[in-house]
Amino acid sequence: MIVHRLPNHLHLVVVPDATVPTPTATLAFRAGSRYETPGTAGFGLWWAESVLHGSAASPSRRVLFETLEAAQANLSIYADDALVALTLTGAGSLTASAQ
Repeated sequence: MIVHRLPNHLHLVVVPDATVPTPTATLAFRAGSRYETPGTAGFGLWWAESVLHGSAASPSRRVLFETLEAAQANLSIYADDALVALTLTGAGSLTASAQ
């Protein structure tokens, strides 16, 4: 495992595994009731829902999933009381455009 600390204090963790032929990328951050305050309650769930359903600043759900399908990729989202994670698996090319 290789850990890089970025200038903005985020950590990039690289875990090479030659036994798995499918590339996988996961974006995870500490969020959930364990870390929430009254002012930030619900942020993790809101973020996960925004990714799945789109927002004013991101593509619609249809565009997102058409792009993933064209790239032969899968997207999953996990959330609990301490973590929100988005995992992209099997991406052929995310520059592929959905028709």
